Amino acid sequence: MRIFLLCMVCVGVLNCSDIDNNTKELKQGTYAWKKQSKLALALNQLIYGQTTSLGDTLTLIDSVNFHTISCGNFGYGKYEIDGDSLYLNYDSTGKRYDSSMYYEKYTEVYHIVDSKTVTHEFRGKHSLESEESFKVKTRLYYVEDE
Repeated sequence: MRIFLLCMVCVGVLNCSDIDNNTKELKQGTYAWKKQSKLALALNQLIYGQTTSLGDTLTLIDSVNFHTISCGNFGYGKYEIDGDSLYLNYDSTGKRYDSSMYYEKYTEVYHIVDSKTVTHEFRGKHSLESEESFKVKTRLYYVEDE
């Protein structure tokens, strides 16, 4: 019985020693939105009360730099991975309809599903003046090496 308890303690200690190393890995390259059927989009809106961001891409250029393109914006900066979170630390952003760059620093947090999939949820508005907001979910899939 003592040997069994000793073995159980050893197994427990060995399993606990790997808890700090739970950082997920992501492949470098481009992650993009996949087109969904109109039925899937409607069900997301009806059941979950969320819309899906269309046409987003995220490119992990190397081990620290990224750039993003969405329906109306683009941005550049550095990223960090901590556990199952991907932190995009923007250095500059711009609007597709405007040739100016805006040098504002902010961070967006994505959830790493697996080595080829990331998700991002946020609150959106129809315009800057709008009081009403809605939930938006983006799911990006790995498509190619950069």
